[in-house]
Parts: sequence; C-alpha cells; structure tokens
Amino acid sequence: MVIHEVSTLIFNNTDTLILTWFCGLASVSVYTMYAMLFGMVTTLISNFSNANFILGQTYHTDFPRFVKLLDVYEIFNMTLTFWLFTDHVIGADLKGGDDGKNGVLVRFLTEDEIRKLEDFVLINDYLEHKRKELDDWNANLAAQGAKPINGRRITNLGTFRAYVEQYLRHHSGINQELMLLVRQLPPAPTGIPLEIYWFPQNSWQDALSFCCIR
Repeated sequence: MVIHEVSTLIFNNTDTLILTWFCGLASVSVYTMYAMLFGMVTTLISNFSNANFILGQTYHTDFPRFVKLLDVYEIFNMTLTFWLFTDHVIGADLKGGDDGKNGVLVRFLTEDEIRKLEDFVLINDYLEHKRKELDDWNANLAAQGAKPINGRRITNLGTFRAYVEQYLRHHSGINQELMLLVRQLPPAPTGIPLEIYWFPQNSWQDALSFCCIR
C-alpha cells in the first residue's frame, strides 16, 4: 500500500522532481505557482463547461428560468473571458512582450480606426461626444499657443471601457436601477485592470448557481 502511494506521488509530480534535480528550488517554486494558477483556471473553465448540461435540462423543464440563467451565464462568461484576455494579452504587451519588440498595446486610435468603430451602435454616441470634447479641448490649447503634443486623443483602452459599460447597460440580465460601474484601476505588473461592478436583474441565487457547479 505504501509503495502504491509513493509511486502515485512520484508519477503525479514527475515534472516537479525533474526540475528540482536540474534547476533548483528557486525555479521549482515559480513553476509550482504557475501550475497551481493554471490548474485553478482549468477548473473554473470546466465548471463553466458543465453549465451547458444545466442549461439544457432547464430549457426542457422550465423555459422562463432558462432565459434568466442564460443571461447570468453570459455575464459570467464574458467576465472570465475578459479577465483572461487582459491578463494574457494586455498584460504581456504592456510589459513589452517576451522579447521587448511587441510595443505597448495601449495607444491612440487613428482616424481610420475611429471611423470603423463608429459602426458599433453601442459606442457611436460615445465616440461622437468624445470627438467634440477633445476637439474643443485641443482648439483651446492651440489658441493658447500650446504645441500639438499637448493635445488629447481617443485611446483604444478608453474606448473598450466605454463599450463594456454600454454592453452591460443594454443587457437584459443587468439590473439597471442599481449601481453599475466600469472603471480602469491603477496599472499593475500584469496590465491595467478593469473593475466591473453590477447587480443581476434576477436573484443572486440564479447568479451564483453556476459558481456551485461541481
């Protein structure tokens, strides 16, 4: 029995043992933390995948509740996807990437990009209002003799924040009568966090049901 336990331990931790032998404890500690993080993310994604079974069962037994659960599922799924995207893509690019050649992802939008984004109905009003605000600001600076480098321009990150906010404000699963907040937080080593604060249209029991899937 003891031999089986030891064999299982060695088999399940072969990578850790090899790294310990060849690279030392310092490298193993970093590897273990990343392995634990990826394990947690994998479990979380697996839980979301299992939600398809509950949605399918609810669709046939209680369609009104299915609609409510689907709205909540979409919100949590979007939040998870956004977190993974910002942590992996934006975080890596803000640090210049692995080779330092990828540049900074947060940047000014070009006029051509702004015109293309105006096709999105959710942020059309935002872009129109922002254009007018910045044009007035920059015209005032120019009248004071300031150089163009001091002007303000539309950024991709600010536009994305506006899109997320408008998406939530038009989502049927969000309670629009309670607080809804989307804001950028101070830069962190992994990127620029985006804080999303909202309340579901229905009870938290429905919202939390997906967090309890095993």
